[in-house]
Amino acid sequence: MRGKLAFLITATVYKSDSASGFRKFRLPNGVPVVPLAIDDMVSLQPFPDASNETSLILAQKGGPAASRRGYRIPYIVWTRSDGKGGIRPWMTLRQVLNLTARNELRAEPINGWGSPFFTGTRADAVAIRPFKGSSPYYLDRSHKGTTTDCSPVYWVKVVGHDATHSKAKIRTLDEEQLAGANWEGVKRTPGKWIEAELLYPLIRGRDIGRFCHATNGWHIIVPNSHYEDVLPEDEFKSLYTAGWEYFDRNRHKLKKRSTYRRYQSHLPFYVIYDIGPYTFSRFKVVWMEQQNPRQFRATVISRLSSAVGINKIIVPDHKLYMLSLDDENEAHYICAVLNSRHMRRNPWRFLGRQTNWDRDFPLHKHQAL
Repeated sequence: MRGKLAFLITATVYKSDSASGFRKFRLPNGVPVVPLAIDDMVSLQPFPDASNETSLILAQKGGPAASRRGYRIPYIVWTRSDGKGGIRPWMTLRQVLNLTARNELRAEPINGWGSPFFTGTRADAVAIRPFKGSSPYYLDRSHKGTTTDCSPVYWVKVVGHDATHSKAKIRTLDEEQLAGANWEGVKRTPGKWIEAELLYPLIRGRDIGRFCHATNGWHIIVPNSHYEDVLPEDEFKSLYTAGWEYFDRNRHKLKKRSTYRRYQSHLPFYVIYDIGPYTFSRFKVVWMEQQNPRQFRATVISRLSSAVGINKIIVPDHKLYMLSLDDENEAHYICAVLNSRHMRRNPWRFLGRQTNWDRDFPLHKHQAL
């Protein structure tokens, strides 16, 4: 049977790396499920009590359409005509249609089967062709920020520094500073001296702007330099006695971390994930994992002169992606391309008029990027 199915789903599945399996549109037995249309209702917020990004997708099971239609999917964006924002659940269909505008774009994978969707006009799709495909930066230099799965333990505020003994006094952040974090079972620390060598300045998504950043003075405790290369517990305890005591107070909590149980349970309980030589590279271009493409922002980070102890290299958290580089000029060049108007252009600007390549897309010569 070639039935059709329509269902609501968060719009993040069209862009997120973790949803690549969904975007392949195949059932477990290999039968294709052809996406026929997507309705993007994010700006309408049809469910006022929920913060998820609402979309509706219409799909058909199998059939010739799978090969004929390919992967260019009509993508209808719903917006309020009067610019007032959302709609209300009690409104009738006629009321909603009268209040809204529906602009049809198209969605297609940015780099092959299952990759994140690019959404825009036909002119937009033509414009990004020089930028599509694989990149050595993506394959060799791009990484995710550190994953601790327990920020209340690893993210700390430094309240004192003893340069003579290379120690730093740390305290646990409060719930207002780490709103939404899982505090259950965490043993808090009002003040404890640990080895300053374990501390690095921390940067989060909210700390970055376009070509700029301003950290909040927080630090992250980094007990290992690679997600698989970590000192055995007896050696770590001997070298970083105070740091081990700090972690040991939350041993039970740290062993329950999802990433630890899934990937690192054979390693000491204090190990963190998504970390390697790239984490400590001199220059990094960083950007938020999830952000509005039309407001995309990236910045270059390096060292923080005001950081406590010997470690000045800024370490990104798990909500940031990064390109790790050794050349400062290269880092700023890539950052400029990512922040360019071309990369965050508004698709509505090109509806209804002929595109002038040299006028609208001045970066088209930089095809290597």
